[in-house]
Amino acid sequence: MPGFADNARSWQPLIEELADETVAVTVADLPGFGASPAHPPLSIEGCGDLVADLVLRESAEPVTLIGHSLGSVIAVEAAYRLGRRCSGVVSIEGNLTPEDAYFSGRAADHQDAVEFKNVFSARVRGLVADGHAPSSYAEAVDASDAESMWVLGRDARARGASGEFGDRYRHLPVRNLYLWASSTTPPETRNYLLEHSIPQYRLPVEHHWPWSVGADIVAKAIRSF
Repeated sequence: MPGFADNARSWQPLIEELADETVAVTVADLPGFGASPAHPPLSIEGCGDLVADLVLRESAEPVTLIGHSLGSVIAVEAAYRLGRRCSGVVSIEGNLTPEDAYFSGRAADHQDAVEFKNVFSARVRGLVADGHAPSSYAEAVDASDAESMWVLGRDARARGASGEFGDRYRHLPVRNLYLWASSTTPPETRNYLLEHSIPQYRLPVEHHWPWSVGADIVAKAIRSF
């Protein structure tokens, strides 16, 4: 599952590393993002329902869910709904603490969806210019439905503030692995990983989109899991 306002296009390097004759990889664009048309704005729970429905419809075998950033929260919700049809969850710098919602949570600072999108798009273009985000992310944000971004971001802020992110993740009924980089993971989240003995692996690449600079490294960690 792509992160906040991202889409399947940015995952292409990772897909190419993971997919082969034995492994099928599907990346879902949520409604209002990527190739999916706008939909009545969905909460995190609503997105989790959609992903679970997609898995049940498209796969006869248990699947491993992979989520990036806020997409990890959605993958976690889908895992609870899938039960035995989910064999594991891999979180790539997923949201565990309130500090992790440093992208999506900004929606709560705006009372207008279009205003939020414009401000956020400008910030992302700055991240791309500084080398902190892939250009595909700026393109994804620009193409996203403003209302969908705003509603999902506000829900993320509320759920993160309540501590729900970490609680849901650490009580997952399936195997899980948290992948992270030291420079892009807040100290609060690193402490949370240690405090709760969450299975984790520190990636030797320093990027919030680690596959954009080391797709082979990320793919190897996922395959090992």
